[in-house]
Amino acid sequence: MLKDNKWFFLQILGIIVLMTAIALIIAGGNVSYLGGEFGLSPDWSNLLGRGNINSGFRKPPPFTLKYTEDYRATMETNLGTLEIDLLERAAPNTVNNFVFLSEQGYYNGTSFHRIIKDVLIQGGDRNTLNNKPEDDGFGDPGYQINDEINWDRLDLSSEQKTRLEAEGYVSTPVVLSENIGKYFVAMANEGIPNTNGSQFFIVFEDSDEINALNGRHTVFGKIIGGLDVLTTINNVEVDTSDPNSPKPKNNIIIKKISINIVK
Repeated sequence: MLKDNKWFFLQILGIIVLMTAIALIIAGGNVSYLGGEFGLSPDWSNLLGRGNINSGFRKPPPFTLKYTEDYRATMETNLGTLEIDLLERAAPNTVNNFVFLSEQGYYNGTSFHRIIKDVLIQGGDRNTLNNKPEDDGFGDPGYQINDEINWDRLDLSSEQKTRLEAEGYVSTPVVLSENIGKYFVAMANEGIPNTNGSQFFIVFEDSDEINALNGRHTVFGKIIGGLDVLTTINNVEVDTSDPNSPKPKNNIIIKKISINIVK
């Protein structure tokens, strides 16, 4: 009888361990997230599709970028492929973050959730995976990174600098920042300093709206290939039922982002 009870207890314990392991893997989305400083911090409500879809990360990745290398990103979408030159000297920590997330498959399957014709398109939010449009635009990887913007490298007036300072922004003098402009890729944020995560936007054309973003958004890449694809994306039909967040009527999906080093 004692042996039978012991065996029953071990069976129950085994089932509990197995169910826990499965739940943790689902929460993280990738077994590699289980180790080291990128361990899981499960939020069960996220598994139900509310709020930010849990990435499994708790802090920004370690800096592993090599300054002697030239990094490129190949972004495969359902409308074609974009080639991005990543600007390591303009925003090293931001590029390091984008490389890390791309190599982890973080962006795979996500959709561009916001498009303003002839201005920009925005993506990089895993909330687009849960088929709840009201969540789109609110996701992050579980952490935030600081801005990297050197005002002295930008075409900013003294009035603009004063306004940025009043809003809490600061200049990062050691980086070689680029102005936000046509074909550049920059980090989206929450409208306040140092709230970058995974979301980014790609600029279609120069405009007053884009110029007004200088000093507030970190530029970390430029489209150098697939400009015809970018034109196709700019010309898609747009759902403007929510004027604050116009969306493509048909999903524009990031299938995969591959990182390459140019010798």
